[in-house]
Amino acid sequence: MKAIIIAAGMGTRLSAISGEIPKPLTPVMGIPLLERILSVCREAGITQFVIITGYLGAKLQEYFGNGDWLNVDIEYVQNDEWEKPNGLSAYKAKAALQGEKDFLLLMSDHLFNRDMVEGIMADTSEENLLAIDKNIDGIFDLPDATKVFCEGRFITDIGKEIVEYNGIDCGMFRLKANFFEAMAEALNKGRESLSNGVAELIQAGDFAAHFISPSARWLDVDTEEAFYFAEENIHLFR
Repeated sequence: MKAIIIAAGMGTRLSAISGEIPKPLTPVMGIPLLERILSVCREAGITQFVIITGYLGAKLQEYFGNGDWLNVDIEYVQNDEWEKPNGLSAYKAKAALQGEKDFLLLMSDHLFNRDMVEGIMADTSEENLLAIDKNIDGIFDLPDATKVFCEGRFITDIGKEIVEYNGIDCGMFRLKANFFEAMAEALNKGRESLSNGVAELIQAGDFAAHFISPSARWLDVDTEEAFYFAEENIHLFR
């Protein structure tokens, strides 16, 4: 199974720490965010990656190269419209995923542990999946989190501003090829966020929750507070 990693944005909220380097290269306890993500995925059995670059993309390619030194294979897709919402970045990976039955879609600023990756890969559901955390009280930065409402195992609503929710988007997807059709439909409507593409899948009844296990750990490292939490608790994300 291949994994797409969106690493195109500027990451302004972490810029006080990342400085002049791309956010995915921000070191957490001496190791860049994206390197930690690649290593955990490799340990879970994923060795082929498509990294969507944008802002300072050349620096990412210079650091990771083709991935040989990490015992993985990396292909790059540049999104020159990186200032637009992340759904466009995900859609740019379409050509690189031709022939793949399914794939993971990950964020370059979300740390997670091996149990989380293995869990969603082993899920026997046939629908497009999103990893969901039902432990709402344990979310690090709940106001900024993307919320979901689930009816049984199906996701019926998603967004940061929805009022009624019973789970939190962990930023890890297992998607099928029809995701690109759904994302294209959203883009044709002028809706460019990943959540817009997901909304099309929800309407088609093809978007379900993968409820993460108690041993799964994840963190959106999008603020200085989250960064310092990650450094203090890095043992959780292995």
